[in-house]
Amino acid sequence: MCSALLGDYDEALAYCQQALDLLRDLGDRFGQAATLDSLGYIHHHLGHHQRAIDHYQQARRLFSDLGDRYNEAGTLSSLGDTHHAGGDTDAARACWQQARAILADLGHHPDADAVRDKLSQIPS
Repeated sequence: MCSALLGDYDEALAYCQQALDLLRDLGDRFGQAATLDSLGYIHHHLGHHQRAIDHYQQARRLFSDLGDRYNEAGTLSSLGDTHHAGGDTDAARACWQQARAILADLGHHPDADAVRDKLSQIPS
């Protein structure tokens, strides 16, 4: 993820794919979810929206299965960002609404407010 944050998406992609393979071999589901989320981020920034969506959806399912609602909300927010970037405002709205509801339920009001701000970008 550090490579991705520095803009070296090709290196980040290679490292994350290696990590995902190792984490699957180890059965580390949280590590897999976090790495899938990172792969979503990388593909989003490379403009590979469908690949990003696929990775984010896998990450969201794993976080949900693990009961990690906070990270599930973060992934839903990022998934909404990718849908929005790809022009699917209905899907973006649905993801952001789910993320906001989870964050509000958890009492993470600043994060919920940030997602609410994203929702305000989409005309009703």
